[in-house]
This record gives sequence, C-alpha cells and structure tokens, in this order.
Amino acid sequence: MATPHPVEFSALNWVKSEIDETLKQARHALEAYVENPQDETQMRFCAAYLHQVHGTLRMIELTGAALLAEEMECVTRGLLNNEIARKQDAYEALMRAILQLPDYLERVQGAQRDTPALVLPLLNNLRELRGVAQIAPSSLFSPSLAVTAPRAQAAPEVQLDIRMRARKLRTAYQRALVELHRAPEASGPLQKLAEILGELEQAAQLDDARRLWWVAGGLIEALEGNGLEQDKAIKSLLGQLDREIKRLAEQGEQNFAEGVPADLIKELLYYTARAKSAGPRISELRRAFNLDALLPQEGAAAESGLGGFNQEAMRSVAAVLQEDLERIKEGLDIFVRGEQRNVASLQPLTAILRQIADTLNMLGLSVPAGVVREQLTVIEGALQGKLTLNDEHLMHIAMALLNVGTVVEEAGSHPLLPHHGVEPGYGDGGYRQLLDVVVREAKTDLARVKEAITAFAADTARTELLAGVPQWLAQVAGSLTML
Repeated sequence: MATPHPVEFSALNWVKSEIDETLKQARHALEAYVENPQDETQMRFCAAYLHQVHGTLRMIELTGAALLAEEMECVTRGLLNNEIARKQDAYEALMRAILQLPDYLERVQGAQRDTPALVLPLLNNLRELRGVAQIAPSSLFSPSLAVTAPRAQAAPEVQLDIRMRARKLRTAYQRALVELHRAPEASGPLQKLAEILGELEQAAQLDDARRLWWVAGGLIEALEGNGLEQDKAIKSLLGQLDREIKRLAEQGEQNFAEGVPADLIKELLYYTARAKSAGPRISELRRAFNLDALLPQEGAAAESGLGGFNQEAMRSVAAVLQEDLERIKEGLDIFVRGEQRNVASLQPLTAILRQIADTLNMLGLSVPAGVVREQLTVIEGALQGKLTLNDEHLMHIAMALLNVGTVVEEAGSHPLLPHHGVEPGYGDGGYRQLLDVVVREAKTDLARVKEAITAFAADTARTELLAGVPQWLAQVAGSLTML
C-alpha cells in the first residue's frame, strides 16, 4: 500500500486526541450495553462514535486504521440488527479493537507509515463474526514494483530460442513439482526448481521478464531454508509460475514481458517478506523492495497483529477491574463475618464476576478470565445448593481473586502483550508476563514459609511462628491456580 504523504501524518497529529476521546466514549457505550443489552441506545451511541472515527480516518487517508474502524462500525450495526449470532464473541472482539486502534495510531505517528497488515487479524476476526469473506493478507501489501532486477554477471554462451528453451525448462519444472508433491521434505525438487528459475532469469533480456524470475527465486530459497511452509497458497504460486513458463514458451519474451501479472509478483514478495529464513536472495529482495518496512518485525507482524493495548485505555480498564474486584472482596467479607452466612447474599456477586471474566477476555487475558469463571462456578454451585461453602472454599476464592488483582494491576502499569501462542486469546508474550507476576508472588510467600519453618525448627515450643504458614501456602496454591 502506498505510503501516505507527510501531510496525512501531520493531520493525524491534529486529530489524534479527538479520535482517542471518541473511542473512549465508544468503549463506555459498549460497556454499558454489555451490562444492559436491553438499552439499545448505548449501542447506537457506540455505532455513532465509531462512524465519526471512521470518517476522520478516511479524511486523512489512513487506510489501515480506516478499514478497521469501518469494520468495527459494521459489527455494531450487525449487533443492533440482530445479524450476529455469536454476540459475546462480537462484544469481546469489538472491545479489543477499540482498545488497540489508538495503539495502532501511535505506531503510525512514530513510524510515519500506515501498515494495514498490522490490523488485519483484528479486521478478519470482526469480518468472521459478521459472516463475510476474509481479506487476503497480500491484498493489504503493495510494494512498489519499480525495481530493476540485476543482470547476470555472465550470460550463457549458447543462446537458444527463448520459446524452445522455455518448453524444455517447463517440462523439467513440472517434473520437479510432481517430485515435490510426493516428497515435500526432499531437498532435490526445490534445488531443481531453483536451477530452472535461475536459468530463466539468466536468459531473460527484458527487465519485466527478468524481475519475475528473480523474485520467484526468493520464494524457492525461502522454501529451501524452511522459512515457509508448503501450504495451499505456496503450491498455488508454484502452479502459477508453471503457467507463466508456458506463456513464455507460447508467446515469446516480448509479449510475455508485457503481460507479467503484477499481482503474482506482489504475492511472491509477500511470502518472501514473511519468510523466517534469510538467504542471500531473500536479503537482496528485502532491501530492493523495502519489504521489512511493509511487513515489520521480520514479516511476522501481519500474523501476530498489534503488539499490545494502548497504555491509557489499559490503565482505565484496569482501574475499573480493580474496583469490581474490591466489590467482590467486600461482598465476601460481609458473608464471612455474618453470623448465619446467608448464601443468598452472594447472588449480586455473580453478575460482577461474570463481568470481570468477560472484560478480561476482551483484553485477551483468557487465563485469569478462566480463574474468575472457576470462582463463579463455585459460588453458583453454592447458590443452587450443590455444595456448602466452607472456609477452604472461601480462602481459595479469595486467593485466586487476589492473584487476578495482581495481574490486573501489572497490566495497568505494563500492559500484557497479546501474541499468537499458548492458547486462543492469550499469547506467548502475555503468558510470560503473567508467569513473571505469579511466580514472583509465589516465591515471596514461599520465602515466608521457609523462614517461619526455620524459626520453628530452632524453637519448637513457639508454635505461633507457624500461624501464617497456612495462609501463605494457600496464596501459593492460588498463584499456581493461575497457571
């Protein structure tokens, strides 16, 4: 996608604070609607705010952000018209997009570049919920093709007629494709494909023809280096190259060069940019076409999406979650201190717990959300008479929620970074940060236990030294529950 003129970035600086404020209002409206779905006015407010954001982003020609805002608005309209079946998933995806759009705009400001591929995972998630076709990653990837392929240092001594040469090479190419299909792990077929494309590149006299074979060589090098998987898309590209060799054999180089498909070169470059390997041809193509700028972070950004949530938005949501957790704590305290421990008094807590779990899921924090739901299940079981809440249950609930609060506090000051990984909605980066928080808390409690037991061993008459051990161990158990 062409990089916008600097005027657009200057315009973003002017409207960024207004967009952030409008998105904040959209978030509040969505939260209000989720709490009370009968109040459709709130969802209409949300749709209106998103429409305003979409219009502003279109005006300053930020394609990636505008596409995302448009899709967010479509989801709100779909919810209002009862066209989306998975409503809870839609709420979560919409909230996640609202929280991450400001972060994307901050990236655009810092890099002075609109990179639509970064918002593609969010975009396609929303489109899936609406039941519409997903956007192909390569459609948001448009490098400039005004790059001349380098000429071979030494031309072949014998120049056969290009049509005859292409016919012979196509036969060899097809044979190598068949071998590759039969033995995807074998190196021989890929080496043969690389040789064939290299011969075509060396024999090419016209820039447009040579560019295709030069770029195609990068794809084969990526496959040879295990930088790409041989999936359906890759096999389709290899098949398209076969058809291009056939066209060269039929039309000759002049007509062939005039009809080289730009979309094919773009697709080849897209997968080269995504390659995890870095051979000489891949490195050459990345430099020539500036691929790392189009797909940052070694091409993985289009898959992993944005790196995190906007700091201010995350801090705001974390504060609300802490307030809700405090209300749960107060409710449990009242129950514990009550003379008769009326289980019915816990009924109001279920709605709050459910809201906390839903919000955590919206943030991509499915592990702590699962912990909250476990405590909700225990309380609902008690309300339904399926179990009797004892002190052990209550201690476990309190410790689990205490650890959730620790994670929320950490997220508010240093937002957890969602990436694809450990489990849906909760990635490697976020899990490692959660692990750091939980292990740190557990180590502190275990150190207290060790110190108490050591002191008791020195003077076994002082049993009061062990008074805090059960609570500390319960806290460790609660911490480990988070994992």
